Amino acid sequence: MTWLIPILGGLSGAITLFLSRPERPRWALATLCLILIAAGWQSASQYSQQKTTDALNERTHRDLESSVSSFLLMLGYLNVAASDGRLPANEEDFFSEKTADTICNHLNIQGKSMSLPALPWWQYSGVEAERFSQQISSILTSRASSLSPEIVKVLTRQENSLLVAYLTAHRMYGSQYLPNSFCSGAHTGVASALRDLHELYTVVKSSSSISGHSIEEPWKYLGRRDLFGVPGRNRI
Repeated sequence: MTWLIPILGGLSGAITLFLSRPERPRWALATLCLILIAAGWQSASQYSQQKTTDALNERTHRDLESSVSSFLLMLGYLNVAASDGRLPANEEDFFSEKTADTICNHLNIQGKSMSLPALPWWQYSGVEAERFSQQISSILTSRASSLSPEIVKVLTRQENSLLVAYLTAHRMYGSQYLPNSFCSGAHTGVASALRDLHELYTVVKSSSSISGHSIEEPWKYLGRRDLFGVPGRNRI
């Protein structure tokens, strides 16, 4: 409501001037009108700027929530396909070292994903991870001022995420040059990347009131075979 300040200040000054010149009412009245017009113009300008800033903040947070939600859904698909039958039951399980081990060491990347058309996992996940990375970079480059310093700090770590690097490597270099698992033996490093992702999820969720939307929580419905397929169908 800072846009009201010029109006209130102008009104106060105008009234003071009017009362201080009772012998010249026409001059005081004209001056009062000029002050109020100037204050009104300034207030309208500030109000327009505030509305523009609010709209940019809302759009930035909405885009960020969408990017994080899509990436979490993709990880849910990978987790289910490589599962040993015990799916993550809650938020902590989803971002755990067990999830890192499942994705790194037990997913056959040549298996068919749930995408349409049914791309192999190495291709589908590579596309999604690359899209996520590009969206994060774009937000940091052009709209970081719309985000809190905490979110910017966590987003910056995602730009260099080991998890994203492994997922995109298969698509960049071709699956024929890499093992059938995503990151065999590197699940400890990927677990650290998942913890960073968990932190990003947490701070984005806490700011969801800005956009009026909510972020995806795929661990709540990983058991739905109509959405995620049969658990363990591509496990190695």
